[in-house]
Amino acid sequence: MQARPAFQAVLDQREHKLSRVLTDYHFAQKCQCGLRSCRTPHKGGFLVETADGLETNIGNVCGRNTFGESFLVARATYMRAREREELEQRVRSILAQGGDMARRIHDLETAQYGVPWVRAVRRAFHGLLGADLFEALRVAQKRKDLTVTHARERSAAEIEQIMARNRVPREQVRYVTTTLGVLQEMPWIDFDFTGRLRSGLLEPLTQLGLIDLERAPSPLLKQKVRHFEGWEDTLRAAGEAANSALLMLGRENLALLGLWIPEHMVARRRAVSAWIDSGEHQALLRGYPG
Repeated sequence: MQARPAFQAVLDQREHKLSRVLTDYHFAQKCQCGLRSCRTPHKGGFLVETADGLETNIGNVCGRNTFGESFLVARATYMRAREREELEQRVRSILAQGGDMARRIHDLETAQYGVPWVRAVRRAFHGLLGADLFEALRVAQKRKDLTVTHARERSAAEIEQIMARNRVPREQVRYVTTTLGVLQEMPWIDFDFTGRLRSGLLEPLTQLGLIDLERAPSPLLKQKVRHFEGWEDTLRAAGEAANSALLMLGRENLALLGLWIPEHMVARRRAVSAWIDSGEHQALLRGYPG
């Protein structure tokens, strides 16, 4: 700031009227307020211009106390202008990255193990497990409850031995639960590829490109750019969802899936075991279209 030609390190506010706020600043070390009546050290403040073209730096509180309403108006005007500039820069940045965004979505939709293939995996598991177990698997993924266990009823002798060592109710030690393994994470099972990629990114990108940036009101621009918050994270999550479907098809994971099915559903347990060596399973392993 001190290198600016019109800058005054100390300015007598009684001799000058505030015109506008030029910019805000935030320093690592404190600097003194430029108002002669203040000179309070601060790290953050505003570079301001007077009606006669001089500049100095002031803090937020002293600016309000010294210049009153004129400072509040100047600060609000500056903040609106800065917000608008940042908003326009954000729009330009999104449009500049639009080609890369569209290409990556296209790659996800046309890859060997891409979106159409994931949908084929969903249909296969829905048919294999049935609607009820498929939904239960989806809920298990949502709750991150993917541990597969086996409960066994202890013999009377085992129960007596435990109760002899520990004073606990019989029902509390009647069963023993063993962990058999943990199923692979399954974001593939309900990731909304259409909603998050096409409706959530590609369509808003097209609409954003049609906007007259200079004339569009700020609220409209804010609404449009909100679609692209974390867009790279969205694409990363889509890729991870697709990759997880391939991991789901691993033989060990499928064997564990069979054990996840309740013991009384014998037919469906057998169906999973048989499916591991089926032509459909092998075709899915080869990727889309199989």
